[in-house]
Amino acid sequence: MFKRGCIRSDEGFEVSLMDRAHMEYREGNRSVTMGGERLMDGFALEVATIERFKDGSPVSEEKKIQIVERAKQALESQGMKLEEV
Repeated sequence: MFKRGCIRSDEGFEVSLMDRAHMEYREGNRSVTMGGERLMDGFALEVATIERFKDGSPVSEEKKIQIVERAKQALESQGMKLEEV
């Protein structure tokens, strides 16, 4: 089931399920809003929406991979899945 709220990691990042179509990743003072669609048991993340942090700086390919993996880890810790689309 889709859950709204913030999932905090001991590794220093947070993932928030903002609404039916958005997820936010935060690390320190940087954040990025990602698009997708809620699923019955998780979230379908449109990886192409991970382009820029809110401060305007670009997200590198390496960082994008890390963000997706961390978002997946966060959702799985709550019994949900992350599907990349």
